[in-house]
Amino acid sequence: NGDQGDIESSRQQLLNGIEKDNKRWEETLKIQEGAVDNSHRLWTQRDFARQEMQGRIDDLQKLRNLHKRNTEQVLWTCEDFIDRSRYKKKKNLFNLNF
Repeated sequence: NGDQGDIESSRQQLLNGIEKDNKRWEETLKIQEGAVDNSHRLWTQRDFARQEMQGRIDDLQKLRNLHKRNTEQVLWTCEDFIDRSRYKKKKNLFNLNF
């Protein structure tokens, strides 16, 4: 009878240990799933931020090129008045009647 009690006690301890391990593994999996979700969210946010920054860089590049081109087109230099072809080109660009 004593052996039967020891066997039952050992069996219960084993079941309790298995249940405890299962709960710990479930918690670990929840934490890992949360980490995967957070990681995916961070990757998505980072990709979005990278696209936003690239868009801003492209916009700044376009503005710089536009400003550079407009500066060359708008500013008249002495050479523009001396060089007849440059004068005509700028005059036609702005449709000026000189």
